Amino acid sequence: MAFIADLQKDFKRLLTHHRLGQSYLIFGEASLAAARFVREFARFLEGKEGAASHEPLLDALWCDGATTGIEEVRDLRRRLEEAPLRAPRRMLAIFGADRLTLPAQHAILKLAEEPPQDVLLMFTVRNPEVLIAPLASRFQKIYLSDKEVFLESADNDVARAARNLLAAKDAKARNEIFKKLLEEEADLFLVAAHLLAELKADPLRNIVLLKSLLARLALMNQFNVNKKLQLEAAFGVATSK
Repeated sequence: MAFIADLQKDFKRLLTHHRLGQSYLIFGEASLAAARFVREFARFLEGKEGAASHEPLLDALWCDGATTGIEEVRDLRRRLEEAPLRAPRRMLAIFGADRLTLPAQHAILKLAEEPPQDVLLMFTVRNPEVLIAPLASRFQKIYLSDKEVFLESADNDVARAARNLLAAKDAKARNEIFKKLLEEEADLFLVAAHLLAELKADPLRNIVLLKSLLARLALMNQFNVNKKLQLEAAFGVATSK
């Protein structure tokens, strides 16, 4: 089992000592935290650690397993042949790789078998057994549990902000919380992770907000939408039903 902070330290140490592998599969229920770790490490590789999250990366390719087919894989393979511009490695991250079609998995297998020397593959899945065995066997596997991620920072400011969002009486109160989070440059993916953990404690009572939040997180995972607006919309959908 592994915590996000520990993973960051371990991967940085591996990179420093030239022992970082080429293919990693992060699996478990904590898919949001896994995606956050991958993105943060990509920013570290390009020297943008601590910079505003909206700043574009030059050497990282993001993909959603549900929308990545054979043609997309072929295009990715061509792009990965290019030398990295800023980072020591080009990164290909596929979020929800367990949603890849069988043909897409076979296409990616060719890349995983002989990845270019300066490429880093990082895939996230809930269950690695969903992948075809030859593909899964090419990756070093890291398990990340929801419980660990939540307990790691259950009492920090972000966790308290998430609880305050759920307890807020109206949109005005929630907007003040969002405003403060933005001023403090809080990680809204982490806020969402805490929201999910809180809501899952009583899924029947929170089913409407859970569905709304999960739908918005799917959009946030594409990394090209306004995260604050998506979280606000999640609450808006829930309160309108």
